[in-house]
Amino acid sequence: MSALRIAAGTTAVVALAAAILSWDALRWAALQSGVDPRLAWLWPVAVDGAIATGTIAALALRRARLRVRAWSWTVLGAGVVVSLVGNASHAAAGNPLHRIAAAVPALALAASLHLLVVLAREGSLPARTTARVAAQRSDNLVGLAREPARAVARARLTALVSRQPDLGPAEVARRFGVSRSTAKRWLSQARRPAVEVQ
Repeated sequence: MSALRIAAGTTAVVALAAAILSWDALRWAALQSGVDPRLAWLWPVAVDGAIATGTIAALALRRARLRVRAWSWTVLGAGVVVSLVGNASHAAAGNPLHRIAAAVPALALAASLHLLVVLAREGSLPARTTARVAAQRSDNLVGLAREPARAVARARLTALVSRQPDLGPAEVARRFGVSRSTAKRWLSQARRPAVEVQ
């Protein structure tokens, strides 16, 4: 079994234990605040569910516009704060140490949910990520290797254009192994009339 699977399994166990403890404290807080006893179990689901939703959204939208990212982090932060307060209130009769201890499940739940989503995302990406990095490195090396030969390629293209004036960018890109935009630029340069040097 891989270390990643072990980490994901233990994180899931911690998240489940924290969720149960937090659920108990938040259900108590809901009952104390006058929520109908038949519906009190929904309150912790809504609060800790906001933490889960905010965590997943924050990770999924990490490349979105700032306003979108800010909203997902606001949902996550608000869920954590409400859960912390609800859990800490469960130890209202105790001293500050009791309140801190009562708030730990909310923190553990938020942290383990975040870690679980990160593990799930990273666990599914290594092969793709490795392939992408390898492709980028390959492209960079090919680009460096081609740099000295570009002048020769453009000279060859100029000769080719004189023989095939209707040559298009797609064909140039294919023949010379460059992007279509580079092929268009090279074609434009190759089709310019030569300037005579006096």
